[in-house]
Amino acid sequence: MTFDEFFTTATGGSAPYAYQCRLACGEKQPAETREAWLERGTDCASKLIEIPTGLGKTAAVVLAWLWNRVSIPSLNSQPSTLNLPSWPRRLVYCLPMRTLVEQTADAAKEWLRRLAAEFPDNQDLKRLWETSPIILMGGEDSGDWDLHPEREAILIGTQDMLLSRALNRGYGLSRYRWPMHFGLLNNDALWVMDEVQLMGVGVATSAQLDGFRHDAQLGTIGGCPTWWMSATLNPAPLSTVDHIEPASGWPKVSLSPEEKEAPALRARLAATKPVREAALKLSTATKTGYPKALAELIAEKHAAGTLTLVVVNRVGRAQDVYAQLRKLKKDIEPERVALIHSRFRSVDRARHERLLFGDGDRIVIATQAVEAGVDVSARLLITELAPWSSLVQRFGRCNRKGEDKDAEVLWIDVQPQDEKDELALPYDLPALKTAREALSTLADAASCSLETVSVPVPVVIRPVLRRKDLVDLFDTTPDVCGHDLDISRYVRDGEENDVQLFWREVPDERPATGTIAPLRRELCRVSIGEFDKFLKAKAKPRAFIWNALEDSWQEAKRARPGGLYLVAVESGGYSEDLGWTREAAHRPLPLSPASGEAREGISSDPQSFRRAWLSLAQHTTDVVAELRAIAAALPLAPQESAA
Repeated sequence: MTFDEFFTTATGGSAPYAYQCRLACGEKQPAETREAWLERGTDCASKLIEIPTGLGKTAAVVLAWLWNRVSIPSLNSQPSTLNLPSWPRRLVYCLPMRTLVEQTADAAKEWLRRLAAEFPDNQDLKRLWETSPIILMGGEDSGDWDLHPEREAILIGTQDMLLSRALNRGYGLSRYRWPMHFGLLNNDALWVMDEVQLMGVGVATSAQLDGFRHDAQLGTIGGCPTWWMSATLNPAPLSTVDHIEPASGWPKVSLSPEEKEAPALRARLAATKPVREAALKLSTATKTGYPKALAELIAEKHAAGTLTLVVVNRVGRAQDVYAQLRKLKKDIEPERVALIHSRFRSVDRARHERLLFGDGDRIVIATQAVEAGVDVSARLLITELAPWSSLVQRFGRCNRKGEDKDAEVLWIDVQPQDEKDELALPYDLPALKTAREALSTLADAASCSLETVSVPVPVVIRPVLRRKDLVDLFDTTPDVCGHDLDISRYVRDGEENDVQLFWREVPDERPATGTIAPLRRELCRVSIGEFDKFLKAKAKPRAFIWNALEDSWQEAKRARPGGLYLVAVESGGYSEDLGWTREAAHRPLPLSPASGEAREGISSDPQSFRRAWLSLAQHTTDVVAELRAIAAALPLAPQESAA
């Protein structure tokens, strides 16, 4: 089977674009037949992938890895006459938002299902279908994949979960497994950083890690390259102190001029999306009545039977517009209006997402949670002014395939008074000004039109992970207060640090030690600033954090990046319909029982303490036997197995 047949089988009938074939099989040689080209593999090295939205970047990277690692395994199990290095056994797919993780994981699972059915004798494919993708995001139980380092695996997660693991401080992970994930994600793994324009400091951290992995003094076993991927890829943040751009430039995969003219791509690239500025403005003078005015504009412009997508820059504004739209006495059914943002419990967010990914008449009010990678196509897109890279992503959610002949993009100017005006948040004035100037010259947001717009990218100074910082992270013991070394400055930009909350009935002064660990469906991500304001409110809410040193819950005095907090239901702060509001009057229904399995503490690791004592000799014998089994399953050199 050739790669294009492999790709078509996995996707249920979609033929690959030429760039997808090049990613999996390398460049076609002049004297090489197409069939010979598509039957072979290629090398796996760090590179950039810059492809417009809607052209299958996710399928390209996942199926390229599956093709080279699993479908033609001879390249990975014995010396190759092509002198190709083996592809890593783990695919680590890193995304900036939870919504993208869920969508990517669903697609990968379906591709694996089809391939496993087509190749029933391929045991690696069968096992991958049964065990992958492994989802790594807040509240998700990733299982025991780390107990099998010899197996292929596809891991898909948020940058918080994956980068924290690569730095030996895995968020939401048992501290006893930190070193396991640290080792497995920094060796024999292909990292894919998708939608890098949304990752902030995570891009520089991934570049530094890539530099360390290729450092002769540190190095890796099995290779650990990185692919950075986006429709608007700015390579500047990748050139860091330990990851210097080569004189020839970074290796890059992009569309060739011939590919852009191919009929299959041309229809998408040239899909018309006329752009015009709305009469409505967001300014100090209009902000009070803005939610109602925007709701009326949406009702006026919405066409029955189609999707209208409205993207605003702040969660609070999205909630206000959603509430106002549902109040309008027009031909809009409240049950056909959805609200999408990142401050929901997953069980509540899923109700709204069913409408987003549904069919027919619907209006979706959203934040940046939909601006990248979400496979929806709106007839009408209404967006607030945002930085140019964000606008390009939002345009990609409108008329993706060119099926709507009357598609339209309306943009609303945001006019803050100065840098201190909160109307600009979460962006800054220079970025908004640059985008406004670019929009003034743009008549159509078709992908081919956007390529002609050149927008300067501002230089942002961010923390840089240095070699000493990485070495310091090998020590995983908490400090004398029970706190762990804070790595949040290397994972997300400072203002984007999140905590996770869940609500339970807490009848006593503090939760009992036996309070069950939270389930994924009851966790809500909240910015650290918002939660800090909640803790300092006059109502004095009751919130608690687990102290692993003392094996008990303690009252939370302040918010810590990456923290997991239990909030008493009577303290409020959350609405099932609106998400996180910080309002004490909004009291959610608890989603889990109040007692059960105890939280993990320093003296109660469930994997280590089973009330059965072993002699040191017996324990050592068990460890040696397990290590020998793992070493035998891995293609290690004799000196590596001996070590």
